[in-house]
Amino acid sequence: MVATSIPNDVAIELSDLLTTANVYHVLFGEWIAIIEGCGRVTKDLDCYTATTKQDAVTLFQNSTVLIMTQTRTDYLCLLWPLGDSFVDVGLFFGNYAFNVMKLIN
Repeated sequence: MVATSIPNDVAIELSDLLTTANVYHVLFGEWIAIIEGCGRVTKDLDCYTATTKQDAVTLFQNSTVLIMTQTRTDYLCLLWPLGDSFVDVGLFFGNYAFNVMKLIN
């Protein structure tokens, strides 16, 4: 079963894991609108990452996160366990997150 809302804990766990692995990342999509006060409900969490799909698979392969395989090289779907359900986490790969972090810093 996929969760019907995104708790902050999943976003924090994802960000902490990517930060520990020195992976620049940017959360985006409806989740950002929600934390800014918008009344929408989202069922997934989207994240641009400055890494490769293979490196992301390696990062998550020994965790409790389920990796959903597909042929796209610019995207990886993860099912993040949350109680008796899962949160759909979409990772997108490229230099976008790295370029944003350079602008911020």
